[in-house]
Amino acid sequence: MKRFIYSDIKEHLKHKQITLLLGARQTGKTTLIHQILDDLYQNTFK
Repeated sequence: MKRFIYSDIKEHLKHKQITLLLGARQTGKTTLIHQILDDLYQNTFK
């Protein structure tokens, strides 16, 4: 399940600026990063 902020973060990463992902414990921050990295990896190395 992709979160609503997923596309916002991917768009922000295009600007090559530092992006902080802050939030409470166990809210899916690491899962979100893994999803974004998997997506970037698949789109880069196809």
